[in-house]
Amino acid sequence: MKPVIFIYIILFTSYISFGQGKVEPQQSQTFIDLYFKQYEDLPKYAVNTMGEAMVKRSNETGMWSHPSIARIMKQVKTYKYLSFDSPPEYSRKVISQLDDEIKKSSTYKEYYRWELNGVTSGIIYTRSKGNKITELVNVSVGKKKLLVSSFLGEDIDLESVRLLAVGR
Repeated sequence: MKPVIFIYIILFTSYISFGQGKVEPQQSQTFIDLYFKQYEDLPKYAVNTMGEAMVKRSNETGMWSHPSIARIMKQVKTYKYLSFDSPPEYSRKVISQLDDEIKKSSTYKEYYRWELNGVTSGIIYTRSKGNKITELVNVSVGKKKLLVSSFLGEDIDLESVRLLAVGR
């Protein structure tokens, strides 16, 4: 009888811990914090974060040459960038796992996806609070690397996101 009770306790606690199926971020957490922590032991896994002061300074110096990025950066408080080595087959696995996780959550919405020869090469996600976009995420799959950019702000306008999606 005791082993049966023990099994029920384990099942119940795992249901409570993992059965929610939704990932809900804290205000300062980014897409990278939520979905890519598990890969931090991979070769050349590197995360760089620009705080509000550095983002402001980079905007003042005209650091962003791409017009869409420059427009978005004026609306951003924190920019986080992740890259790690990832051969094509591993990148496909990561994207598949990411797709499964996003489907479980209502936090992020896929805004745009582009494919080359039937293989995902990039995805843009957004996180909103009400009708305001508070995070914009760009996932890019390269030949040997996976790159993720997370832009946190209070109100990133949809036109900026659209221009980034169409490459302007």
